Amino acid sequence: MGERPIGSRLVFLCGNKLWDFLTAYDHSFSRLSPGNMLVSAFVDYGFSRGYDEFDFMRGEESYKLLWTSKFRQSHRLWIWSRRWTSRARAFVYLDLKPAVYSWLGKKV
Repeated sequence: MGERPIGSRLVFLCGNKLWDFLTAYDHSFSRLSPGNMLVSAFVDYGFSRGYDEFDFMRGEESYKLLWTSKFRQSHRLWIWSRRWTSRARAFVYLDLKPAVYSWLGKKV
């Protein structure tokens, strides 16, 4: 807005794809959808330069459904070693986190 930025996106170029990583915007301009305006600009930029995909990456935010009918499921793989520090982290993550979330009334 003049010299004042109202939104930003951090997008990586990877092969023939654009990876959308991070969005930020001034909430006082949210009614103008600066994030969607930036997606449109990046899609135009990418396709005009031969990129064939704009990947929103992880997350199931509803605004992403406006841009595609495809959905890719994400998976996480945790690997623990036999070291005591690794086992302690595994215990905290696997045993204590569900109990804490349950106590807080949140889903794991």
